[in-house]
Amino acid sequence: MDVQLPDGIKSEMGLVYDKAKIGEMTGQQQNYLMDIESLQSGLGYIDRILNDLILGFYSQDGSEYKGDKKEAIKKISISDVETLLIKIREATYGPIYYMKGACTNCGKVNDMKLDLSTLEITRSPDEVKGTNPELALPRSGKKAQLKLMTMDSMHKTFKIFRNPKAKAEIITTMAAMSLKSLDGKENPESDDLKPIPIMDINFINDEYKKLSGRIDTNITHQCKDCEQDFNNKLNVVDVNFFSLT
Repeated sequence: MDVQLPDGIKSEMGLVYDKAKIGEMTGQQQNYLMDIESLQSGLGYIDRILNDLILGFYSQDGSEYKGDKKEAIKKISISDVETLLIKIREATYGPIYYMKGACTNCGKVNDMKLDLSTLEITRSPDEVKGTNPELALPRSGKKAQLKLMTMDSMHKTFKIFRNPKAKAEIITTMAAMSLKSLDGKENPESDDLKPIPIMDINFINDEYKKLSGRIDTNITHQCKDCEQDFNNKLNVVDVNFFSLT
C-alpha cells in the first residue's frame, strides 16, 4: 500500500520524501504485540513494526529515499507515525474499525464503527519541511525555535501518561517538546515553560500546528442514549488497535 504522509522527511538536497510504501502485518509483528515485558516498558514494539513494514520512502515524483531507513523513521513526525500505523492496520484488516467510546455528555459507552480510509490527511507546506522556525513570543518577548515532534517525543509522551507526577505537567511538557530552543537554551524542559505566560504557550502551540501536518484522529459520534454528539480520540498506539475487531 502507498501512503501519503502529512510531513515526511527533507533531504540535504531539498527533496521531500513524503510518501511511503508499507506491507501488512504478519505473524512476526503479532509476536511483538504479545511480548508483555516489552509492552510494559514502552513503545518499542511501534519502532519494530515500522522498521519491518515500511518498505521505502518516496518523493512525489517517485524518487526513492536512499538513506538509512531506521534513521529516517527516527526523523519522521508523530503525525507521520500515526498515519503509518493507521494505514498498516488498514492494509492488514481492511478499512473498517470498531471501537468503543464513552459519551462525554451522559457517560454511555457507545459502539462505534469507523472507516479508516476516510480519515483526512492535511499535509504541511513544503516550504516549512525540514525547517526550525524562529518565534518571538508575544507576551514575554522571549525567542523560541520550533522543531517537529518525532518518535522520540512519542516515547516521552508514553512515559508521561504512565507517571502521575509528570502527567500533572502535561501542558508545559508538551509545549517544551515542540521547541528546539528557548531564549538560547537547547531542548527546553517543562520547568523552563512554567514561568511563561499561558498566552505564549498557546502561541507556541498554534505556530506548531502550522509546522506539522496531521491525520484527523478526533472522531465525532452521536450517542445512542442522549443523541448528543461527542468526540473521541483514536488511540493508534494501543496494542488492541492492531487486533481484528
